Amino acid sequence: MATTFSHLVYVSRANVPANSAEELAICLDARIYNRGNGITGILHREDDWFAQYIEGPRTALRAVFFRIRKDWRHSHIDVLTRGENEKRRFQDCDMGFSGADEIRFDEFQRLAGRPPRPHDAAVEDLITFFEQIRRGVDVNAE
Repeated sequence: MATTFSHLVYVSRANVPANSAEELAICLDARIYNRGNGITGILHREDDWFAQYIEGPRTALRAVFFRIRKDWRHSHIDVLTRGENEKRRFQDCDMGFSGADEIRFDEFQRLAGRPPRPHDAAVEDLITFFEQIRRGVDVNAE
């Protein structure tokens, strides 16, 4: 039987300033926790929101999402999708991070004529955006 990985994509309201010590702590804390628990994924910060794709063994993913929901540094968490994969999408990212000063989801969407906010976008658009971040592709180039 092949190993399967659970994944989920969520968006939330950021309760800490962009590029702040608190935001950096989110990434550092997550990298340490994720490495020890088999979790991989990417977090993106833009304006007043976060979006994240996270994946890993089902039990570990439940545990990390419980931690995320209790974290004061963000609120109004909205799970857009969850499911199973036969292989990881982000096996090389124990906690990838990007911010709007590097890359913008709203521009990525605008260039394709799609809704600019992740709450209104198709989940596959968000996943494609995360995959482009991982590859280092300039998704905002016209």
